[in-house]
Amino acid sequence: MNILFAANGYVDRGIPKDGFPIYLYRVSHALKSMGHTPVIVYCSDRDSFRVEDGIKIYGIKSNVIRFDRAWINAFFASVCRSYYLNKRLYKLVKSENIDLIQFTSLNAISLLYHGRTPAVMRLSSYTKKANPTFDTMDRHTIFMASLLELLAGRKCNAVFAPSNVTAEAFQKDFGKRTYVIETPFLRDVQTYDDSFYEDNLKGKKYVLFFGRMYYVKGITVIAEILEKFLDKHLDYNFVFVGDALPINGKSAVDIIKKGAGRHRDRAIVMKSLGHEKLYPIIENSEFVVLPSIIDNFPNTCIEAMSLSKIVIGTRGASFEQLIEDQKSGFLCKIGDSGELLCKMEAAVNMSTYEKNEMGSRARERIMRLDPEVTVKKLVKFYEAVIQKHQS
Repeated sequence: MNILFAANGYVDRGIPKDGFPIYLYRVSHALKSMGHTPVIVYCSDRDSFRVEDGIKIYGIKSNVIRFDRAWINAFFASVCRSYYLNKRLYKLVKSENIDLIQFTSLNAISLLYHGRTPAVMRLSSYTKKANPTFDTMDRHTIFMASLLELLAGRKCNAVFAPSNVTAEAFQKDFGKRTYVIETPFLRDVQTYDDSFYEDNLKGKKYVLFFGRMYYVKGITVIAEILEKFLDKHLDYNFVFVGDALPINGKSAVDIIKKGAGRHRDRAIVMKSLGHEKLYPIIENSEFVVLPSIIDNFPNTCIEAMSLSKIVIGTRGASFEQLIEDQKSGFLCKIGDSGELLCKMEAAVNMSTYEKNEMGSRARERIMRLDPEVTVKKLVKFYEAVIQKHQS
């Protein structure tokens, strides 16, 4: 089967570090290993073509008109990217003999799709659900982006999401069934580079947060209890790894440092790292804290659990799809810093045997995301869509 992945963006070279590009990398490589032919087409600032690991990757120059108002920008970002991308898709579908197109929901890029090739849309997020408190995006922009995502879904034969939380929220507004197909996990690096860990963290005992640092990922929730935790556990550090974004006009790093109070030197903030340098940092952490306000089957949780680490996530933000509370990790209430602290104390007080047992169960859960399981389900989904389209 020849599958074209249409994306609002992708890396210009090499292995992605986070988010949707990681999904695209993993699923395309998994499909290729199973004998299928994936093709990636993404919006870019220039036209390009390359082949990586036998996978054709096209960059499509997409000029985006920009305005002062955020909600107008959201509209034109989607319309412009969708226009340029779909203009090229018609030719690529024929030249690459494509059987099915998979669009991402990001930037609603299937909005202007009118082709005859069957298409599906994967919900990388649903803006309305992903921004429940309006802290990172204003109401008008959220409304516009969500409306465009719903309209984009109408242009496809079917819509699916990796998490129940996102699927249920979208389906409620969409009015049609939104399927759930979990994301495949494929270790993208086999050889680690522990030089960064050796130079910066070796010999330190630490709790870890990694991923983008902004409100929806629970940074302010951690900040509320950071000083209290570090004050009680003087042998611990709290390490943050990722790109820091503004939170209500304030720097995420400043919020973290202020939250650490007199222990700010033990709140260690580092920039985003490639997986070859990040994985040794995850492996050597005591446990991982990811108190998201909302999430969509998070890569961070999957990666940590695959390395047999204990993860503290949030109930109702899609972590419950991965973590069984107190068995394969811990779950706490969204936005509840007090309960988060209690779960952190529980993790600190576990014996080595208990930690190893919980870590083993965490890893076993991620083994169920093996491409042999999840990608086979995805292929069956594709086949059903194609068959229904033909009939």
